[in-house]
Amino acid sequence: MTINARRTRICLVGVGGFYSYDSIQYQRTLVARTNIRAGELFTRENVTLKRPLPGRLGLQPQAMDEIRGKRAMAHLRTNDPVTREVVAS
Repeated sequence: MTINARRTRICLVGVGGFYSYDSIQYQRTLVARTNIRAGELFTRENVTLKRPLPGRLGLQPQAMDEIRGKRAMAHLRTNDPVTREVVAS
């Protein structure tokens, strides 16, 4: 029984690490749903939530209401993360 439990843990968790629901892989961030040109307004139609790629974190989902109606300061391609640097203040 103990050996099977260890094998299951290794399959689910991996050999070297532990994953939790708070880890980056379970978080969602704001990304461009479509290409967004510089100066274009952020809307629900052009921004969506996705799991981030490694090293490419965007804003948290709670920031959607904050950025809606603001202008993009740089061009974003589809699936680029929406960060504070590209949102006009």
